[in-house]
Amino acid sequence: MKPSLTTFILLVLAAAPSAAATYEIAPDGSGDFPTIQEAIDHAAHGDSIVLHDGVFSWPGNMGIDFLGKAVSVLSASNDPSACVVDCLDLELSGFVFQSGETSASLLKGIGIIRGRPNAGGGIYCHSSSPTIENCAFSQTFTNYGGGIYCYAGSPTIKDCEFSLNTARHGGAILCEHGADPTITNCRFLDNLAFVTAGGIDFSYDTGGHVTDCLFVGNYGARGGAFNLGGNCNVSITSCTIYLNHATSSGAGGIYNGGNSHVACNQTIIVNSIDAPAIRCRDSSTAAMTCCDLFGNEGGDWEYGIVGQLGHDGNISHDPLFCDPDNRILSLSHDSPCTPLFNPSCGLIGSEPVACDSPVISVTDVPSDQGGRISISWAAFAQDAPGEPNPLDIYRVLRLVNDRWVVEYEVAATQQTSYSTTLDTDDVFTVGEAPPYSFYMIRGYTTDPVEIYESGPTYGYSIDNIPPPTPVFTMWDAPGARVLVWENPDIPDFRDMCLFRDRQSGFVPSEPFLCTTGEFYTETDLTYYCYRLAAVDIHGNLSAYSEESCCQYPTDVPVALAGIVLEPNHPNPFNPSTVISYSLPRATHVRLAVYALDGRLVSVLADEPQPADRHSITWHGRDDRGQAVSAGVYFFSVSADGARQTGKMTLLK
Repeated sequence: MKPSLTTFILLVLAAAPSAAATYEIAPDGSGDFPTIQEAIDHAAHGDSIVLHDGVFSWPGNMGIDFLGKAVSVLSASNDPSACVVDCLDLELSGFVFQSGETSASLLKGIGIIRGRPNAGGGIYCHSSSPTIENCAFSQTFTNYGGGIYCYAGSPTIKDCEFSLNTARHGGAILCEHGADPTITNCRFLDNLAFVTAGGIDFSYDTGGHVTDCLFVGNYGARGGAFNLGGNCNVSITSCTIYLNHATSSGAGGIYNGGNSHVACNQTIIVNSIDAPAIRCRDSSTAAMTCCDLFGNEGGDWEYGIVGQLGHDGNISHDPLFCDPDNRILSLSHDSPCTPLFNPSCGLIGSEPVACDSPVISVTDVPSDQGGRISISWAAFAQDAPGEPNPLDIYRVLRLVNDRWVVEYEVAATQQTSYSTTLDTDDVFTVGEAPPYSFYMIRGYTTDPVEIYESGPTYGYSIDNIPPPTPVFTMWDAPGARVLVWENPDIPDFRDMCLFRDRQSGFVPSEPFLCTTGEFYTETDLTYYCYRLAAVDIHGNLSAYSEESCCQYPTDVPVALAGIVLEPNHPNPFNPSTVISYSLPRATHVRLAVYALDGRLVSVLADEPQPADRHSITWHGRDDRGQAVSAGVYFFSVSADGARQTGKMTLLK
């Protein structure tokens, strides 16, 4: 059972000096201070700021500056998936250390998501050395350091997870210009860097010590896990580096350039994609001790480390992970990376020897729109022939409100493994904290007191199917530019997002409009290029549409304030519909109907009209009196340069 918030706070108070204060902060602003920043503003050295579980966002709960104070900001639950700072994709870091903070400045047990500043989507750290413990960084997007940016200083980063972060340099972490971080027992999963390292980028006279860390599925153009460049000196000890990806001129594990040096000890680098394990360039060196480099597509013991295989405990063997396909990278008892097979080196890698205990895997069911997970587990030792009291049944349990609830059961039939698929509401939404659910397996014998259990594990479902790529058309109408599209016919559609830029060939970043409508009227008639994307309810973005650019041929006229265009009625219609609008003063009015491709169909009015409400009926005919085909049409009313547009559907 988790300790209550009150118990936690009392423990913090008991451990703190008598003069220190503890403040509670709630996401809804109902704590001792409305925001985290206000609490720090008020706090003195040695104080603690305890955050209730929930999502903190909006001003004062992002871009949070420690102001050089030796204070602790920590979650009551110490669960970074439950206590989250959401930066809402704004140009802000979650937390800022820029006033010489020391290790006495503590950030603990907090998740940080969706920061999009220039540097440090989760934490911006300049010439400071805070302690960052048990924090989770996800879905950030920056130029420098997706999760953490560190300029000089010596921060301590331990027990943290970095996943799905993106940057040009340092998908998870960028350290540069004399920084010397200590990074221990962290997980780096599926981070991306367009230029340097998906995991950690060390640049420009930087040191660093990385120990007991796991790197899986990261991509960097130079280094999947690491990049060293510009007189860096880094030690990497007891790490597991698996299935990371780089270009063929980079390295899946460690790219070492610019006269840098890396000391790599008791580390596994396996199955790099499109690249070797390590690449040393520009007079850089690597000293390898007790390392296992195996199965890397671009080569294992090559590119600056030739000759070190077979010396100082270095090997090239399959490490025999328990279940690498499901990213369970603990070691089999007969792995060559265990102390039994390599006693002079001890354990190689970051993960324990653990395959002999029951293994349960919770994974997403692929190629669906979310809502299902796959659970598999190896047979327990008691589910075997000759057991005096063999297992009779397995049950899959899920943790619900601090209680384990049975979700599924199956007879134990002495198979080597079992699996099932379960429905779940825990579907990951882009931009939100992952909705983890916890599961375990119990094995029951006929003896009611003889029950066996797996360890708990967690997972969630993912919507794997993005919306289809949209198509739009663009045309000029009097005083405006109109973009028209059709929303996708999918059950989980959320909205359409439009991107624009004054440069052709632009890469979309922030949409300037998201809408459930099917057209947009542009009144800023300077040169723009546009692209469109569809978004579903889980935040999946479609591929971007083709780019279209346009320069409106005339200057923008002065708009008439107060023109009101009402929806036509009925809509859909057959054979006629009424279009109504109101004018604030007497003026010349033009009411026209356009086809979906922008072609003029009919002009219903083009004359001076008094200030009043006006109604005009369209009978579904063009200016020649011919009935038009069924479909979608647009109508627009223009007066003194102001323009309003509506959409209608003619049925047959």
